[in-house]
Amino acid sequence: MNSKFVISSPPAVNIFYNCYLVKTKNGFRVFDKNLNPISVSLTYRGGAGYRSIPVIREKDKLAYVEICSPRGSNTKKWVEWSELPNLKNKLCTKKIDSLFFMLPLHNEFGHALTEGLSRFWPLVFGGLPDVQFVFNGVYSDKNKEIAKVFWKAFGQEDSFEAKNLGSNNHLCVFKVDKIYIPEPGLHLCGVYNEVMGDVWESIVASCVPSRSTQKSGEAQKRIYLSRRKVGKRVCLDEDVLESIFIKNGFEVVFPEMLSFEEQVFLVNKSDVVAGLSGSALHLSQFMKERSKLIALTPVGHVMPDLAPVSKIKNIDLLYLIGGDADTAKYSKDAEFEFLDAACTSDFVSKKIKSFIEE
Repeated sequence: MNSKFVISSPPAVNIFYNCYLVKTKNGFRVFDKNLNPISVSLTYRGGAGYRSIPVIREKDKLAYVEICSPRGSNTKKWVEWSELPNLKNKLCTKKIDSLFFMLPLHNEFGHALTEGLSRFWPLVFGGLPDVQFVFNGVYSDKNKEIAKVFWKAFGQEDSFEAKNLGSNNHLCVFKVDKIYIPEPGLHLCGVYNEVMGDVWESIVASCVPSRSTQKSGEAQKRIYLSRRKVGKRVCLDEDVLESIFIKNGFEVVFPEMLSFEEQVFLVNKSDVVAGLSGSALHLSQFMKERSKLIALTPVGHVMPDLAPVSKIKNIDLLYLIGGDADTAKYSKDAEFEFLDAACTSDFVSKKIKSFIEE
């Protein structure tokens, strides 16, 4: 396994003083004493290589604020970020001594599991002693369940309520004496730090409290994570793929029908996990050591992140590449057939059998 995308040197933790925490269109962000955005708090998508890339769309550069009125009739409204410095002396704020800030969880499942967990690594080692509370700017009802599991895993159930501080019924701007912002432990499609293995294990320990080992002679548990009911990036012949895996002793599972804790439990208890490219394959972060992962990837969507994950987790990885060149963009509304003249049903079946028996 090529290990150049796995590094062992620990990430850093940034410290900022006299800052503002402001609710924006896609979660909370940190602004400096002059109410200009701090770039490390803007990055919620990883970039290739060693660095993160700030990714903020122009239409998202809006902040939700409360303007104080001497008459007592305060006004809450959305304003452009560029207006914030001029409103500094008019904003209603609440003071916080210290804050450990992690970026908002992306509302897409795969990104929540990758970038969403990438800054939790300091909590593995007990966090920071002088922090008043830990904060994660959850900005979608879609990922609240996942957020709760994350907080529980790191003993931060009370801090999870911090997400409600920015609701429309509460103050939306906080003045903070000291803010800690950790660098990400992984960069999607780029470098992964070994410390992420400890982060993933913390999630597993919370969702799989009993680590019973496989008994001698017990049949392997094999699961195929189906995308057939997802409704986007549709594989037109996935039913055929499912039948191939069923014949090879796999159980077909629809992850979206399970709670997040159930998904973690299931993949961790499985000896072989397979599935098409997509968010569900990021559950490989929670697989047990020496298990096996089979990734069926159409041309142009190989999911390179599975390689560093398999290295850190010590799991065997097999890529099976099918489809055609038209799937290179792999957009949400893409439709494709995985099996083709080169990647036939017999070829897939033989590869599955030889990989499992290795």
